[in-house]
Amino acid sequence: MRRALPPLHALRAFEAAGRHMSFSRAADELCVSTAAISRQVRSLEAFLGRPLFERLTRQIRFTDLGKAYFGRISEAMALTEEATREAMSVERRRLVIATMPTTANLCLMPWLAGFTDETEIDVEVVSSMTPPNLTTGEADIAIRVGARPGEQASPGTVGRIPHPLTADWTGVSAEPLWDEVFIPVCSRQFLLDNPQLGLPEANGGRHLIHIVSRPDAWGDWLAAQGRSRYLAERGLEVGHSYVALQAARRHRGVALVATVHFNALEWAREMACPWPGSLRSKGAFHLLYRTADGDDARVSAFLNWIRRQGDDSVPSP
Repeated sequence: MRRALPPLHALRAFEAAGRHMSFSRAADELCVSTAAISRQVRSLEAFLGRPLFERLTRQIRFTDLGKAYFGRISEAMALTEEATREAMSVERRRLVIATMPTTANLCLMPWLAGFTDETEIDVEVVSSMTPPNLTTGEADIAIRVGARPGEQASPGTVGRIPHPLTADWTGVSAEPLWDEVFIPVCSRQFLLDNPQLGLPEANGGRHLIHIVSRPDAWGDWLAAQGRSRYLAERGLEVGHSYVALQAARRHRGVALVATVHFNALEWAREMACPWPGSLRSKGAFHLLYRTADGDDARVSAFLNWIRRQGDDSVPSP
């Protein structure tokens, strides 16, 4: 059944005129002309078939009907405004995070229930290897690995990062979270099956799991240990660190993974470090956000929370 509703623009004009008891002040509030307010009110009166205002010289006054109608309409509009603010507030309590697949699967997905319970902010995680562009609004924040523009690497770091933190630094800020430190890991069963494993260069590198997005990682790790970067064989190649860890868990070889990812594993006890030595890369994990959102309660809450998560310490062999 069709609702008996008057034109909503006419209702807005009437309610504003009734609050101000002035067509001109209502016009200023709604950014229209006084004549437009007058026309809207007259259209509402025509819809109702009765006058709502008495037009006096330089002023207006409610009729009895107008006064009663204004009370009901102003109450309804206040309820509508409250409902709208609540709906907008719910939307603002949602946070979209762009990050890399491994960080999404191993860190954020297991941790985020705690964040939602603590803050009542709902989170959507978007995972991709492609650097995010926060200026387009594709995400509210991002967690990525890399270096900020002009940032100097710490002495002794050799690990190279082949991709930037973000696609566009315009209006974007970054806060450091954790160092990126790589360690070699494999399953304990793999060690039992290969008692003569030896060092990577001893077996030509055939047991190493390589990540195509970090092609220089094993060579950089060898250099950090004071050894030659040269490997005679390439070994298994996978798309990213999460797949490398899964392959290592299934006894396919030795993966080189970030400690913050390894320490987040629920099955870390199944794994072992076959060789001592770590590799600290020239970048770090950062939280990226739009500079204009620096005071956004959602961003502040997430930054304070995420800094309490994650362990980038090197585990014992």
